[in-house]
Amino acid sequence: MLPTLVLIATLAPSRAEPTVPPPTFATGDEMVYAGDVAEESTRIDVPYKRAFALEVRVFVLAASATHTDLAVMTLLRPKEDPNVAGPAAAVTGIDPAKNRTPPAVRLELIRVDATGQPALLVPGTSPPFALTAKTPTKPAPAVPLDGPAALELGYLVPRPDKVTVNSTWKQKEKDRPDAAWSAAQAAVLNGAQVLELAGTQQTAKWANPGGLEANWRRTDSVWVATADGLARQFTRTIEIKDGVHVVEKRTVRCTLTTPPTPNRGDGYSAIRKEVEAAVSFAAELDAGRATRLLERLDVFEQRHRETPYRAALEAVRRRVK
Repeated sequence: MLPTLVLIATLAPSRAEPTVPPPTFATGDEMVYAGDVAEESTRIDVPYKRAFALEVRVFVLAASATHTDLAVMTLLRPKEDPNVAGPAAAVTGIDPAKNRTPPAVRLELIRVDATGQPALLVPGTSPPFALTAKTPTKPAPAVPLDGPAALELGYLVPRPDKVTVNSTWKQKEKDRPDAAWSAAQAAVLNGAQVLELAGTQQTAKWANPGGLEANWRRTDSVWVATADGLARQFTRTIEIKDGVHVVEKRTVRCTLTTPPTPNRGDGYSAIRKEVEAAVSFAAELDAGRATRLLERLDVFEQRHRETPYRAALEAVRRRVK
């Protein structure tokens, strides 16, 4: 359950209007978002209900005045249906808690500019990566309309330099309609002042569909702290219409469960080494040029301290097998 928000109905006339600054990151900081993804389809041919546990780890590799480089690891694990898991366990004798499906894991290096706009970093070398202002980037993937995002970036909202209550702006996206954003309202969350950044993106005929064409709508609610510009929680809903009826709905709900926590010295080095190894090994697999990868994975894991990003190495190992 997401934390309760206390809305600020009025502000004293002498008090400065709350504003949201650009996201503020510090090198070595790590934060964790946790939540879930719920999917439902009422299509006659493909009806379903599915749920996934979601965890997103964000580690700050380096921060400067113009951009921040992040390592972002997204883990998605299917949730057991309690109405099915119990009877199935009784029939099969298999304890679901001991036979859990490994999570889907995606680890990427992300560059975020001063407006909060993310892009994928493409280091192009073996570790250690020398990330500079000239390191190539490519566009971050769009939020998928037909499934959970393998790389979850819902806590990043590109925005103007200064955002106050009632600010509005447009966000362009290739091959999709513009998204309309606004700073909708102020609130207090866990003792911190936040502003809700509300976004809507939809096809032109969403409200008045004609014929049988598919239309979709995406709505976002991101509560961002006025102190540091970082998201404290976010919700995203995607609905798809077949004709005039909504036939698919997908909702992501996530909360910042571990606020920015510093990693310095050996702690920073351990995480960075594991992140870079996982990214490099995965890139080799993708390019079809991995040699003796299982052996090299074994050597790395024996020589280096385990961090929470070991899950990305385990995901590479599963791909090799």
